[in-house]
Amino acid sequence: MDADGSHGPVFLPLLLDLSAEADLVVGSRYLNGVSVLNWPLRRVLLSAFANIYCRWVTGVPCYDLTAGFCCYRAEMLRRIGVPRVRASGYAYQIEMKYRIWREGGRFAETNILFLERLAGTSKISPGRITEGLRHPWWCRFVLGRPKTPPPIPLYRGWNAGP
Repeated sequence: MDADGSHGPVFLPLLLDLSAEADLVVGSRYLNGVSVLNWPLRRVLLSAFANIYCRWVTGVPCYDLTAGFCCYRAEMLRRIGVPRVRASGYAYQIEMKYRIWREGGRFAETNILFLERLAGTSKISPGRITEGLRHPWWCRFVLGRPKTPPPIPLYRGWNAGP
């Protein structure tokens, strides 16, 4: 969870409820369409297309691979060996999700309403973008594919119908 006010604490109970069924719960901006507020169009497009690209390259069944609003099961963090994670920035989020998927971790994803930050500034730079383009390929070819077929993810939305 970022400390810039972009992740609403109102969604924490939903993430925690889903964590009973999953090794990783992702608070997603893209599960049921686009749920961001007060972003310029270029930022929405960059983020949305980055996630489509990363999902295509890696095969990870997650709609928001760059999301930082996540709930991780401690046992899974120990299993994947967090100190071995090489990436930083947005690529860090991608690699964490890839490693959990590769280890057969159960994913849950729920949509959240993501707000423009209330404090701080963006950390995105050309170097971060370049890392975000290259690192999914590193994950796919260096870390390798899952050893066994991963479980089917759970997709649940707070605005989903019956």
